[in-house]
Amino acid sequence: GRYWEQPDQGVVHTDTIERLTSDALGRAASGRMELGMLRDLTVAVSRLEGGVGTGAGSGASATRRLCAMLEGRVPALLAPPPRDPKCVAAEAANVLYAFAQVRHLPQPDTLQAIQEAIEGGARGLPPRSTVNLFWSMARLNIRWPAGLMGLLQEHATSHLSRLPVNLVGTLLWALGRSGYQAASHELLKATEERLLQREGGGPGSGEPQEARLDQYTASQSLFGWASLGHSPSPAALSLLEQSTLRHIHKLTSQGLSNAVWSLARLGHLTDVTLLSAAESQAMKKMGSFSAANLGNLLWAFGRVEYRPSVLFLKAVEARAYNIRESFSARDISNTVWAFGKLGVTPGSALMLSFEQQAAGRQLPKLSPQRVT
Repeated sequence: GRYWEQPDQGVVHTDTIERLTSDALGRAASGRMELGMLRDLTVAVSRLEGGVGTGAGSGASATRRLCAMLEGRVPALLAPPPRDPKCVAAEAANVLYAFAQVRHLPQPDTLQAIQEAIEGGARGLPPRSTVNLFWSMARLNIRWPAGLMGLLQEHATSHLSRLPVNLVGTLLWALGRSGYQAASHELLKATEERLLQREGGGPGSGEPQEARLDQYTASQSLFGWASLGHSPSPAALSLLEQSTLRHIHKLTSQGLSNAVWSLARLGHLTDVTLLSAAESQAMKKMGSFSAANLGNLLWAFGRVEYRPSVLFLKAVEARAYNIRESFSARDISNTVWAFGKLGVTPGSALMLSFEQQAAGRQLPKLSPQRVT
């Protein structure tokens, strides 16, 4: 891993991967490796190979071969003799989590076996495994029956008061990312209470006043609430707004755009200091902004009628033109709407590109509201 961080050592790195994984692959193929070790090896090798997952690169990659072996071990979870359903469900959840980490979508029969294993012992899952399940489903775009989702949601709600706050953020992100509109009011209110308890350090919280939310928890929680249309209390929103401002220099381009977009959608993006800081940090990270990041950030600025500097707008336009082919229908709609709302007239080259995409392959994907 440390070698991988040195770009000029790529050739040696590739050779090292082959030497490190060849014996492990042999052991895994022979069935001499326990399931937990095989999971860990799959994730580790994926990271060594650059974290590209199994959807890219050669079909002979070590990650692909390990994922195939891991899938082959799943049916044994349900095979006789019967085992404790809670243990089987936990193992199945951990396997799906490994697949999600390397972005590998298992075959339908493998997914069905994992689902059956979890259904049999969902009420006995450790809280962390339950959150990891929601995260895995969001990452792999998996949809399970409403009954199972409701059971997992109920289980998560009952354990939320004891959940580490970073996992509360992960849970909310996963629910928002998957568009799980059936999320209960009880669950969402419980996330508010847990985050306020962690940050405030007030009476009964059991945690010191100096304990603070990190940047990921704030950004992910806001994104989850906004995506699910949940209206948190003013206290919860103020808390996460302050946390976002405190850690704004640590946010990635995605985390930054998500946080600002979420606050705007929730009607709580009112602090000029935060808006100015977001603009400044976006300028520094502009080279890593995706089309969705640009569209969401500009939409948020337009929503609260915050007009950034001319220098910022020129940087946005240049970045948008460089990645113009990656703009989706939603990204085009958000960006053009924001330009109009803020009274900005971008260059003709960028607008012509948007016009051609909207009139071509993207227009059928637009809702009537976005067309308007």
